[in-house]
Amino acid sequence: ESTKWEEELIEIDVSEKTDDLIIKSMDYHSQKRNLFYNVKDFVNIHTALKCSSLVILSGLSGTGKSAIVDIYARALGINNTGNPDENRLLFIPVRPSWNDDSDLLGYVDLVHMVYRASDSGFVDFLVRAQKEENKNKLFIVCFDEMNLARVEHYFSQFLSLLERPANQRELQLYDKQYSGRLYNSTEYPNRIKIGDNVKFIGTVNIDESTYHFSDKVLDRANVIELDVLDYSKEWTKKQYASLITPTWSKDEYDALINKDVDIKADKVQELLWEIHQLLQSASAKYGVGPRIVKAIKMYINNLPKTEI
Repeated sequence: ESTKWEEELIEIDVSEKTDDLIIKSMDYHSQKRNLFYNVKDFVNIHTALKCSSLVILSGLSGTGKSAIVDIYARALGINNTGNPDENRLLFIPVRPSWNDDSDLLGYVDLVHMVYRASDSGFVDFLVRAQKEENKNKLFIVCFDEMNLARVEHYFSQFLSLLERPANQRELQLYDKQYSGRLYNSTEYPNRIKIGDNVKFIGTVNIDESTYHFSDKVLDRANVIELDVLDYSKEWTKKQYASLITPTWSKDEYDALINKDVDIKADKVQELLWEIHQLLQSASAKYGVGPRIVKAIKMYINNLPKTEI
């Protein structure tokens, strides 16, 4: 009886680091926590994060938006609960009172001549991610309930930064004139580089206590609405053999990203141009801009080739 049971356990092959391994690891970690998602959501989130620095997860309250971020970090082996110092996932609960950059980043205290980083832990996390020994490690920041405050207000610097090439993304904490004059300016330089080893995810609830996103935000992010699985019949428990999740380095993760333009992309461009013209004929305010076209092509090229 016991051998029959052991035979039925699903084994995950960890010998090769592929898209398939990440998606199966996500399923494994969600099942372990007794959470049920559509596998298409795993594929969608993984593909979107490969292609974009900012991914926004929306959906009904209780669909497991924050939990799926935790599951993704576990699948990459970067959510190390055993050793908090090695944990490379940061959750930031957004507060309704936030209305400018200093709420998220911090400010210069001119009375004591120090930089006061915000208690969100965000700046310390970014400083850590850019240390030489961490540049080949992946980091994930999750802004939980991102639209409880106006995103364009507290996230304004980021929205322009995320468009720039990874080697040109520099976040300004304070004016250059204070460099070297603050007691902790070695700890907090006036500019921090944000490499592409840091991924940003936002979770949003759509209800009367939240703000709607402006086009400026939507244009720069991949927005994914999570499916609600049919819990009357689709909550099926799978029996996985225990898995020791490998830790992914940035180089291993980057090897999965396909930067080449596929032949199929030409047809996509033709279709998007037709949609653009139709939208323009309805109103000059609407259309499909070049940035969106590039993002769609990149997404299509990066869908996992394997059958999940």
